[in-house]
Amino acid sequence: MKLGFLIGFAALAIDPSYGCRSETFHFGTTEMRAAVEGTWKLSLPETHDAPAHMYMFQITAAKAEQQAPPRSLIQNAHACGDRTLVRSASACEPRSFMPLELANVAGDGRLEVDGYELDSARLELDIDGRHIIARLDSHGVVQDITDGADLVRVFL
Repeated sequence: MKLGFLIGFAALAIDPSYGCRSETFHFGTTEMRAAVEGTWKLSLPETHDAPAHMYMFQITAAKAEQQAPPRSLIQNAHACGDRTLVRSASACEPRSFMPLELANVAGDGRLEVDGYELDSARLELDIDGRHIIARLDSHGVVQDITDGADLVRVFL
């Protein structure tokens, strides 16, 4: 009993992410890009501090040079199951992030997927000082969105 405990403790001390490696991701950059890249139309309702507005813009994955982590003499702590398509540290929750670029509108965004499957994704957009959160299915169809906004992908 003590030997098993000591071996387990030693494994965690040597590699803290040891217990988080039982699953693998069943999607990657290609699937995330397919779910979000393209032309979108966003309609925002009037608020007490902003008029109603409609935007037409393109979403693309941020370029690699914008995703690159800063160089450091100290290696980053990479916890298990989390990826930004640029690594970041976190606990053992499987989560993927993709920074996004928006064209034809002042703003930026990111796509976040929880889990090992791309069943749905959280799309966060910051456009002209307004923060919009939408839930997309794996095909990029909006399932729900915040605050009465309307977001649709436009196929030209």
